[in-house]
Amino acid sequence: FKKINKELDDCLKKIVETISKNEKDHPDWFNKDTILDELNKLFRGNIGDAYPKERLAEIYKEGKERYSKNIPPGYEDAEEKDDERQYGDLILWYQIIDKAKELKKPIIFITRDKKEDWWWKQSGNTIGPRHELKKEMLDKAKADFHMYDSERFLEYAFEHYKQTVDREVLKEIKRVKALEERN
Repeated sequence: FKKINKELDDCLKKIVETISKNEKDHPDWFNKDTILDELNKLFRGNIGDAYPKERLAEIYKEGKERYSKNIPPGYEDAEEKDDERQYGDLILWYQIIDKAKELKKPIIFITRDKKEDWWWKQSGNTIGPRHELKKEMLDKAKADFHMYDSERFLEYAFEHYKQTVDREVLKEIKRVKALEERN
């Protein structure tokens, strides 16, 4: 019994030493996340400010009216959520419109949302963004509006820039999409 205890103690010491050594060599993501730093650089100046409470209250009121008439986007969330979260898509939509007004340029929106309150679907096929969204963008921001799911956007982007798509990236996107659809 003493011999077994001694061997276990020796093994545990070796494990602790190995973990301590590896811990020193392992990146400290809490204090220095290089990927997050790069993402922050990429998005700096490209993310709008949050709306003030007064504007959010207006959007909730407008949302209630829009959703009762099935005006996109977001009305399908009203069935799933019974608080202000149901207006998340509508808030995002208004922020997209505001960005289009500010930039005076067409907007490309990439989303994983598959609900029909964003997409024009016909005979089981997704055609593009809802006509109401394109019209509202044109009316309010005088800008064109395009929308893609992540997978399709990557395919078009790589095709346009004449680069090959890393099939592993597309496989991962499809895998995540399938998991989300199952859940």
